[in-house]
Amino acid sequence: MDQGGISVVIPVFNGARFLAGAIDSALGQDGVSVEVIVVDDGSTDATALVAAGYGERITYLRQPNRGPSAARNFGIARARGNFLAFLDSDDVWPPRNLCTLLAAMTAGVDIVLGQIQEQRFEAEQQAWVASRTPTFSLSLCAMLVRREAVARVGPLDETIRIGEDKDWFYRAKEAGQHIVYLAEHIALYHRRHETNMTRDMGRPETYLLSLLRKSLQRRGVFAAPASREMVETEGSEPMDGTGS
Repeated sequence: MDQGGISVVIPVFNGARFLAGAIDSALGQDGVSVEVIVVDDGSTDATALVAAGYGERITYLRQPNRGPSAARNFGIARARGNFLAFLDSDDVWPPRNLCTLLAAMTAGVDIVLGQIQEQRFEAEQQAWVASRTPTFSLSLCAMLVRREAVARVGPLDETIRIGEDKDWFYRAKEAGQHIVYLAEHIALYHRRHETNMTRDMGRPETYLLSLLRKSLQRRGVFAAPASREMVETEGSEPMDGTGS
């Protein structure tokens, strides 16, 4: 593949039902050269058979089940393009998505982020239908990023299985990466269905607060708690380390 092209990393775990749609939308991108890397995160369904059907048009990798962050990091390590894009195995891109994102990747820009259009399957129409209005979300699947920017920010946190994309974006902002937002561009059709991983995340504010806490700790907003002995020597109440 041309080193100036785009490497697309698709992590998948038991996603045989939707995987072909994701791969087709990546291979079908207009106006760009793409390398598609499918990382099988220990699937036990027919995922490997679906991937095998694409032959040499894709690169298929397999690892023991370690979560989406580890799968994406594995794909990044094998990618050859100067730009990286990510797509979940149950989502799809519009045909000119990567071309549009790439056009906005001017000098000095590290990351380009488009909007997400949620879709739900309507049984009566037997089709995926847009629901809600397009919105910005800190989703890896709606962005294009320079390879060197990923190197500066670092790999995805493999201890996080839900919200790892938002954590990475927080770190990108902390690292001073230049992000451009395309308000008029739908970069991703996010398919909502009964097996989405995010259906298992419980109360969304709980995991968001956890990610924000990590960000604040990295920036030194939360000071390390003083010892009781030190505080009592100074004649003050013990600190709880929260800064409040």
